[in-house]
Amino acid sequence: MSLHLKFIVITIVTFIIFFLESLIHFSIGRKSNISKHHKFINIYKNVTIHIPDKKELIKILITVIFFSLLSGIFSSLLIHYHIN
Repeated sequence: MSLHLKFIVITIVTFIIFFLESLIHFSIGRKSNISKHHKFINIYKNVTIHIPDKKELIKILITVIFFSLLSGIFSSLLIHYHIN
């Protein structure tokens, strides 16, 4: 597997995981101040994810993309210098 392909795979996987994690953290933080304008998704019994409004969602996405790229770069460097 090429270094470029490894970078892409690691970045995408990290992005998905970080995004899900950020939604969970957002849900925890917003639980005490619930707005009627936001959407909720019931995952399992008492587990509900709170979907933020568009502005907050964009902030979350930008933050997650930034850290996903950092994770991808760091992982690629580790793979390149320590595995290959």
